[in-house]
Amino acid sequence: MKNKVTVVILIMVVMLMNIGSASALQKAELDPYHPSVAYGVQTLNGNLIALNLETDIGLSSNFGVEGLFTHYKDKNKNNRNVLDLNAKLAIINKPDFNLSAIVGYHTKLQELNEGDPRVGLLISKKETDSLDLNVGFDFLLGTGPDENYLGYNLGFDYQLTRRTYLEIEHRRFSGQKRTEGLNVGMRYYF
Repeated sequence: MKNKVTVVILIMVVMLMNIGSASALQKAELDPYHPSVAYGVQTLNGNLIALNLETDIGLSSNFGVEGLFTHYKDKNKNNRNVLDLNAKLAIINKPDFNLSAIVGYHTKLQELNEGDPRVGLLISKKETDSLDLNVGFDFLLGTGPDENYLGYNLGFDYQLTRRTYLEIEHRRFSGQKRTEGLNVGMRYYF
């Protein structure tokens, strides 16, 4: 786990040193005129491990909201549903680079009284007109190191049409066991 965290942090530092342009998976940019919805399938070792549905709405150029719904099976093959609702605050909002902070709440829908506050950072950098690199990490507050408190994503999105993007990333959701793996999805902008 320490090796993965070290790699993610190093990649984020390289991205910060090599500023370009941005869009994102778990989106760092805030655009009040283009809300989006995304669907993703997450796999590990060839097995389907999670289904993800995301929405992202920019309310202004520096504030937005996002929702992430995840369905997966735990180690006992029981269905689990998790909802993350986040506010997104732009720290750097340039045409070629975005850095946003997220503050939200992580809720296990089977146990409505169980949830934890969530904080993190999202970074997006544009490499070409069609290709964007993305990295992010988040922490659940009020949990210990043995409770899956750290989440991260590292990947890219590729513009297929004016409003449709292919998104590929390696992702681990904070607060969820057994949901680390390759996420492949599509995002549509309205």
